[in-house]
Amino acid sequence: MIRDPSTSLGMTIFLILVMLVPMATFAEEEFNPSFVITDKDLVSVGTMDVDDIQNLLDAHNGALKSLRFFDIDGEQKSAAEIIYGAAQRNNINPRVLIVMLQKEMSLITDPSPSLSQLNWATGFAVCDSCDVNDPGVKKHMGFATQVDSTAALFRFYIENKRSHPWIKRALKEYKIDDKVVVPVNDATAFLYTYTPHLEGNRNFRTIWRRWFERDYPDGLLVKADQDPNVWYLERGKRRRVTSMSVLVSYFDENDIVTIDKADINMIDEGIPMSYENYSLLRQGIRTYLLVDEELLQFASAEAMRSLGFNPLEIIDVVPSEIAHYNLGTMITSASAYPTGALLQARDSTLTYYVKNGVKHEILNNGLLATNFNNEPPVVIDDDALADYFDGDPVTFKDGSLVANIGNSKVYLISNGERRYIPDEQTFAQLGFSFEDVAWVGDTLFELHPEADALQSAS
Repeated sequence: MIRDPSTSLGMTIFLILVMLVPMATFAEEEFNPSFVITDKDLVSVGTMDVDDIQNLLDAHNGALKSLRFFDIDGEQKSAAEIIYGAAQRNNINPRVLIVMLQKEMSLITDPSPSLSQLNWATGFAVCDSCDVNDPGVKKHMGFATQVDSTAALFRFYIENKRSHPWIKRALKEYKIDDKVVVPVNDATAFLYTYTPHLEGNRNFRTIWRRWFERDYPDGLLVKADQDPNVWYLERGKRRRVTSMSVLVSYFDENDIVTIDKADINMIDEGIPMSYENYSLLRQGIRTYLLVDEELLQFASAEAMRSLGFNPLEIIDVVPSEIAHYNLGTMITSASAYPTGALLQARDSTLTYYVKNGVKHEILNNGLLATNFNNEPPVVIDDDALADYFDGDPVTFKDGSLVANIGNSKVYLISNGERRYIPDEQTFAQLGFSFEDVAWVGDTLFELHPEADALQSAS
């Protein structure tokens, strides 16, 4: 889809390089003691259902995948059911409980845990100077009791942080293992209340990041399996694409990536994409043309008709429905290509994207595939093209894959910047294909500033 038109030899060399040159691994995150997880992470109770939890236990192949215990209600249940029930009762993210089980006793991955590991599964009521045979401690023994008590304690922290000074709070200084730590949020403070040690919280962060943090960059189209909703990731939020007609007016439906529903739910929801590209929208006495999420106001009804737009297609809207759009250049009867057009010079064969009288050179034919769905340009005389103002060259749209000719590193374009894809597992997890990589020269490549690499999925 985004192949360089030069020769097939280039792609062959690229694939050989990819196979022979090891991709760089993503650097381990340096632990910041002031941040472990977000407040939202702590209380997102809907991230996993029983089946999701069971699938995770199966994937890690620890003993918990098949063990059953008596729950606090006296009924025998699977470990997944117990974790899910404790999370639901206390409105705590089940992922937090899963990490606690791994951090404290390695129960998610241990194929043959001891009875002591199971009885003190989350380390609840066990302290550095505690005797587990003390009756006051021993009453908290048992897998289900441990899991439920931990969930209930985090709920207690949330609801009583102001009335109990022993509960650590955000933005206050605490001495943790001879180091001053200022938690940036309550969730981090609560984890230090539960485990008042740096190493324990470092382990929590490491496990959480490895198992539950995914880097889904802006510019991706995502959906969950068996869910019809499609989301566009933009500015750190997910925007629901409300219909297929809206989807195909902006995107290629083949670019949709299927990811875990829990990961989708962890991304804040933004304003939906409700109107097709090139919609005519009227608010009060003003009529606009929606072009690439930008509102272009018509100077007059005559301007709209002279450019071939049909007044019968106007959609009436209220201010709140269009307030999030940026306002662009006003459209007059003299406006040249307000919706944009691909034009090619007859003699020089240079191709440009012309919009509102400004021409933007297309430096690589891969842009025709990624940005314009291989739309053929209209050939016009070079003199006619010279009448338009010169603008910046066209850059790749968000979600495109690019590589610099002669280098095996592949980048994703996100927010106009290029982000290195650190390994094959990350590449595959995002549903990418090497056939979709655009090979570009230095000039076009450098038009996209380099940003942080994507987080490795390995």
